[in-house]
This record gives sequence, C-alpha cells and structure tokens, in this order.
Amino acid sequence: MTEFVPNIGLEVHVQLNTMTKALGAELQQFGGDANSRDYEISMALSGTLPRPNQTHVHHAVKMGLAWPTKKN
Repeated sequence: MTEFVPNIGLEVHVQLNTMTKALGAELQQFGGDANSRDYEISMALSGTLPRPNQTHVHHAVKMGLAWPTKKN
C-alpha cells in the first residue's frame, strides 16, 4: 500500500487599501445605494477592456514578495 502525503493549499483574499476598484476607475467606498458604483468595465460587459489598477498591482507584488517561501 502506498503512503499518501497531505498537500494542503490555502486561498487567501485580501482587500487592498486603494481609492479605486481593481479593474476600473470607480471609487471604492462603502455605503450608498446598491449597485450605485458599478460601471460597464467593472461589470465586464461585452466589448469592455478592463485596465488593472497600478496601485493594486504594486501592493500585490509587494505582498507576494513578502510571503515566506519553503526552501528545499
């Protein structure tokens, strides 16, 4: 009988402290009417081309580089 080695993965979600949404220019604020800050790009309607928020990319790269890695 073969032995099994557990391989456990984690999926982590974070909210970055930026003023706008990740793939659009709309402001990221809490409160207000439901769906009042959704525009064509953030809803991914046909023909729209989202543009990544540069601050989100910068923060995500910094977070990835800070994450400890296992050394073999």
